Parts: sequence; C-alpha cells; structure tokens
Amino acid sequence: MRGERARARRGGALRTAAPDELPTRQPPETLADVVAWASWAAWATATGKLDGHTAREVNRSLVTLRAALQVRDLQVRIRELERQLRGIERQRAQHE
Repeated sequence: MRGERARARRGGALRTAAPDELPTRQPPETLADVVAWASWAAWATATGKLDGHTAREVNRSLVTLRAALQVRDLQVRIRELERQLRGIERQRAQHE
C-alpha cells in the first residue's frame, strides 16, 4: 500500500512495452541481443517509455543472461583447450 501511494505521488505508474516494440521478436539469446536490449532499455527509460522499476528488472535479467552466456562460452573454450592439451600430451608421450 505504501509503495502504491509513493508511486502515485511520483506519478509513476508502471510503463512497459508491447512485444512489437521490443528490440527483438524473441527473448534475448546472444551477447549481441543483450547489447541491443540494454541499449533499447536505456533509451526507453530516458524517453519515458519504461518506468524505472521495469527498467531495473529488465537490466537485472540482462546482467544475469550475460553472465550465463559468458560462463557457457568459457566452458566451451575450456573443453576445447583441454582436448588440445590431451593431444599434445599424447604426442609428447609417443616421442619419449
């Protein structure tokens, strides 16, 4: 109740975007999508399309997605490097 009164005093009704206003037609899935969505959210907030609360939630989700994508990509790189290392170790063992 108190939050609603404070929001009413600020004139801060929640403002969200319709799906056709979003930067992509699908949920963000790549780092490029995260960048596009973050840019869009900053612009939408600055121009009043999104309210601050909605913008913070969008940005929080984007930060979480970015971290998950980075971890996934690093895990793929680590697996490939480990595979290469095993090959090098096998070659060394054959030459000894």
